[in-house]
Amino acid sequence: MKFLLTCITIFFSTSVLAFTLTSQPPSKFSKNEIVINVAANNCAQSVTSGELLNLVEKAADQMWNRVSTCALGLTRGAVVTQDVTSDTIEEALPKVPLGTILVGCSDEVTGSTLGLGYNDGADRGIVLIHDFASSFANLNESEKVATIAHELGHAFGLGHSSDPVSLMYYAVGGTIREKLTLDDFDGCTFLYPHDSPGSCSSVSFITDENKPSGGVGFFGIFAVGLIAAVSMGSFLNKKRR
Repeated sequence: MKFLLTCITIFFSTSVLAFTLTSQPPSKFSKNEIVINVAANNCAQSVTSGELLNLVEKAADQMWNRVSTCALGLTRGAVVTQDVTSDTIEEALPKVPLGTILVGCSDEVTGSTLGLGYNDGADRGIVLIHDFASSFANLNESEKVATIAHELGHAFGLGHSSDPVSLMYYAVGGTIREKLTLDDFDGCTFLYPHDSPGSCSSVSFITDENKPSGGVGFFGIFAVGLIAAVSMGSFLNKKRR
């Protein structure tokens, strides 16, 4: 019995939140469905605005839109007339329509930074890509997609993670993480949770008339297994006596 309780304690204590948010209270969109547009200016060293839009769509669909526990939905927009070639984050933000994220290349992103993503808490986000030959332009396609996905995370409200294998890890260090981890899932789900299908104010018995379709789910199976294990433990203790 003591061993069983120890296992249960470990099971419920291993999920440690490593993700952070861009601000407190969280800067996030008021709606779950967000359109991502791309600025008209081409990235001089690497991709056209149309190619960048395709990369943005892949970053959304291959990463964040696959988080089943997160209600966020990132949608491909269009190439729009805004030009962010020489903009800082502060200069580019006023060009972003409410309810959208704007992605574009800017020569104001310098040094070793691959990109910058930001959400100002006013229903808009911005991603600026560093386009010089020594940075974004030298990445392969999957690395470009991962870089954009990381910055989109900032644009919809996530900060950096201290989990070294997560997409939102705070330091690339020569390795670009090309898939989401549980910590990325947790951060997205925390910011954009699904609406509860029921009410917490009351509970009712399930009968043959109102029982839901489908299986009992993971936690139902876990609960049944737990009860069975406790019962077996009690039975064995009595038998030893």
